[in-house]
Amino acid sequence: MCYMIAVGKKASADGSTMVARNCDSNSTEAQRIISVPRMKHSPSETIRIPDSNNVVIPQVAETYAFTAITRMVDGDDIGMVAGGINEFQLSAGASTGGWLKKEVEDVSPIPEKVIGDYRMQLILERCKTAREAIKWLGDNVAEYGARTDNYILADPNEVWLYEEYQDYHWAAVRLPDDCFLVEANSFRI
Repeated sequence: MCYMIAVGKKASADGSTMVARNCDSNSTEAQRIISVPRMKHSPSETIRIPDSNNVVIPQVAETYAFTAITRMVDGDDIGMVAGGINEFQLSAGASTGGWLKKEVEDVSPIPEKVIGDYRMQLILERCKTAREAIKWLGDNVAEYGARTDNYILADPNEVWLYEEYQDYHWAAVRLPDDCFLVEANSFRI
């Protein structure tokens, strides 16, 4: 299945943080590389989130430029970004978090409004740093809920691991600068 790799700046030869992702997409889901420029938006603009019981969220006044690998369906307002980087060198990668026991699912169901991996594009468009992206994710989960996903977010200075566990539960931890991580489709925190 898909997995991600992250490297802290003291664990790389040149002081760079790094994020990589392998994708196990279905052969019927074409992946596209997209490059989206910085854009200004009107106050009335909204984004319809696919696969989310018709969740519509407000657009921000300005979105940042980014390049990403995405599953984009013609006619959708937003793509399901698997990984990408924006103009501020914020990198984001997504993976399925794993599966919960039936007993846990019964007491912690997936909310009806959950946005899921569509958040990766929103993060790349709206956040400048990994720390800012973690805060944005926490706020997003508080409003829309969580599935079972995990993300790695990195900027030139920090790498963060984020996990969500269905309902409205999530956790995040900063990867120490002298460490690296291989993240499979399971929880680590």
